[in-house]
Amino acid sequence: MGAVPFENERPAMAMAADSPEGRRYRRLAVFLSGKFHRGKQVTDCYVQNLSPTGAGVKVSQPLHEGAIGTLSSERFGMIAAEVAWTDENSAGLRFLDDPAWIALLFSTALPTTRFELDTADDNPLASWS
Repeated sequence: MGAVPFENERPAMAMAADSPEGRRYRRLAVFLSGKFHRGKQVTDCYVQNLSPTGAGVKVSQPLHEGAIGTLSSERFGMIAAEVAWTDENSAGLRFLDDPAWIALLFSTALPTTRFELDTADDNPLASWS
């Protein structure tokens, strides 16, 4: 099940500068079916949260920290990613592509979403409204 679009509603996903997690973008809670591809290996997963810099996933098989692969979903296509951390059947993925490009991709694929940085000076999407 994907994000539910609301007409004329585009919540900004800005993160506070004093974030204890030190994230540049807020994560969007989602529930999307996906796959993590590593060479010929494919691991089924559910994407639980997304940002232009990464994703949190529940996986059918353990992933290995540092593994490089591709996260895919029918909703947004394929994004190169590295496994940043793992925990039994969960993993954090760090996207390897440009966050501004990924934000644009998600804004198209998940139309209720707009990712922003805290300040216009740092924000490649500052001209979006």
